[in-house]
Amino acid sequence: MDKKYLRYEDYGAVCNGNVTVKNCYWNFREQAYYTASCKNRTAFLWGNNGTHNFGYICRAPKTINIDGLRINDTSFGDTPARLMAEYQRADDAERNFKYLPPEKVVIKNLTTDSGKPYELYGREELYADTEFIKE
Repeated sequence: MDKKYLRYEDYGAVCNGNVTVKNCYWNFREQAYYTASCKNRTAFLWGNNGTHNFGYICRAPKTINIDGLRINDTSFGDTPARLMAEYQRADDAERNFKYLPPEKVVIKNLTTDSGKPYELYGREELYADTEFIKE
């Protein structure tokens, strides 16, 4: 009997629709994964390195609507909460199968428990074509 399973290299990420986050509380746990690879405590984490053709375009949701998001950032120290992932490393710029970021992000009533400001993203060039609207 042939066993089938998803392997990491077989799995892309695609979302052709929209995502709405409404009246949510995000409490980031202290885990080795987050500590090692997500030093900036990213709320929306996605991406791939663009080297594998999954047979479809890998992308984030086209539109992300945030209305009432509270982020527990009290354990972050001086590192601010970050909304959007650095989904592509700087050395991935010439990849053939690039991950597509959201087209639009609408932000309303986003707060942090510490009262500190949050960052939209770390590398502006990754979101150059994304429209950010703060209401």
